[in-house]
Amino acid sequence: MSETNINSSNNELIENTNNNLNTINIRNNSENVINNDSNENVNIIDENKSKIIFFYSQYKYLCYKHGVENIRKNRIDIIMKKVKIKIFKAIHEILKFCLNIHHINRLPQNFIINIRIEFNKKYLEKTIEEIYLEFSILPSLEEMKEKNYINKDKIDIFTIFIKSKLKDIIKVYLLSELFILDKKNLEKKSGINDAILFDFVANNICNYFLYGNSSNIETIITEKDSIINNNVFKSESENK
Repeated sequence: MSETNINSSNNELIENTNNNLNTINIRNNSENVINNDSNENVNIIDENKSKIIFFYSQYKYLCYKHGVENIRKNRIDIIMKKVKIKIFKAIHEILKFCLNIHHINRLPQNFIINIRIEFNKKYLEKTIEEIYLEFSILPSLEEMKEKNYINKDKIDIFTIFIKSKLKDIIKVYLLSELFILDKKNLEKKSGINDAILFDFVANNICNYFLYGNSSNIETIITEKDSIINNNVFKSESENK
């Protein structure tokens, strides 16, 4: 991708941040509040497991529909790493686009490629500022303003961006032209099937980390295929 296209995509992603975060925040605030009642907690656990089963069944359905032979969990893991790499590459490019710092370090590789559920669940709720502060890559927003690190014409949108939670920035990325370009580039490099699975995993990655846990993932993986196949063919009939 040319530098002009990258800058254009980053600028569009930043504009999407400004335009879409209010909508996302309203949607988040309208979600049901979790009850502390024990029966409610049991229902929530069952519901979360159902969501993860649905994730795997939809993934398997896509593989079935498009003739993808390798449907093992490790293929999902590989695609999930690709998604996370692309998300944080986009975030890094936005930082470079908004800041006048000569060099900005990237987040550690062991953070970027870590797709463990418990690990990522806590980071979804952190702001971009909190993540970069944790790894001592950037100072606080206040300090960046004091030291004139931020391009003057981008201070307002950068403030919104860096104070936003990761899960909301991911949603903005999924609505951006940059996401479309990432899928097109992946299709050219790895084929249409990888692009389709990339799109599916990217659009479900927040729910996967939010609702999954090690125990229910392992249970789903080790259970017989019937629990997933039922959802696969249900999905097939619904999509006809």
